[in-house]
Amino acid sequence: MNHLKITARKELIHNITARSGEVMNNHLKIGVSFSFFFFFFLLISTDLVGQENEADSSMTNELEEVSNVQTFTPSKLLKKGQIDVQLFNNLYTQTASRDANRKLTESGRRDTYFATFGQVLIGTSKSARVNWGFDVIFKSVRIDPDPKSASLKVLGFESSNSTRTAITTIGPKIKFSPIKALPDFSVQSALWIPIANDLEADENGKPWLDWDRFTSWTQFFYSQQLGSKFQFFYEFDLLARLSKPASWYANGQAKDHVLSTPTSFFVNYFSTSKSTVYAMVQYAPTFGFDGGSVIDADYTQLGIGGKYQLTSHFAVELLYSSFVMAKNTGAGRTYNVGLRYIR
Repeated sequence: MNHLKITARKELIHNITARSGEVMNNHLKIGVSFSFFFFFFLLISTDLVGQENEADSSMTNELEEVSNVQTFTPSKLLKKGQIDVQLFNNLYTQTASRDANRKLTESGRRDTYFATFGQVLIGTSKSARVNWGFDVIFKSVRIDPDPKSASLKVLGFESSNSTRTAITTIGPKIKFSPIKALPDFSVQSALWIPIANDLEADENGKPWLDWDRFTSWTQFFYSQQLGSKFQFFYEFDLLARLSKPASWYANGQAKDHVLSTPTSFFVNYFSTSKSTVYAMVQYAPTFGFDGGSVIDADYTQLGIGGKYQLTSHFAVELLYSSFVMAKNTGAGRTYNVGLRYIR
């Protein structure tokens, strides 16, 4: 699963129209979310049947099967005709935050955000140097006055003054390898467009759900293989949040532009040809302007995870992470399950 999702997870720290219309929309959105899982179930079922039929296939296919987890790192591109479908599910929960002095303050409540990132990439060049794709992001939030409440309650996808669910963002993306001599270095650029109303809760009285701004996200990937068992992975991001015109917002006021520059490092250990465990660290400063004054925030995230290749095309990933240091932002943790299908 792409490590690039780490940055998107932190977005969850920070609702559509009339009440009846909102309820109808939420039913649709929940249906879309379950449709993603049903789609993956069909892929897995088809792939398992294919595995049985190919039990006596050539050694070449067998080698391809056992090497996918190690081969398809975020820096790698698809060959022409290949497709990469990912479904990454993230649950972020917090009961405290850190202020401008990095002091930990209990909030007396539990804030929980759930997100599903649906991503598709398609190989379009014979040289495997250009891929095109698109993203669809589904999110839900629950603000519970009891800090001891279960974070999994967010999966009820309720609609109230303390909860909200929506398909928040869609957008195209391109991934390319700019230097032929460096196949382990690649760049991915996406433009996310908010499609739900009042995502930052300016007027609707609901919790903050997502950024109600255009997002330009450019990521630089580099992977480094160390023998057959270890691999280092590096990522640097330029993540810009750009205000829509003032008339597009419920309160008629334009928003500030925000820039974040997350930097991530992963150490992967391949215990077998089909599995890997990894540790990660990410530091992400954020810069913005409000009335001429710089608004700054940052966080440091540590995590441990693993991936396993279930079939020749299908892999699963688990990740736990914790925000161990921060300024002007949350001090929570994440639980993540990722599904990836490459064919």
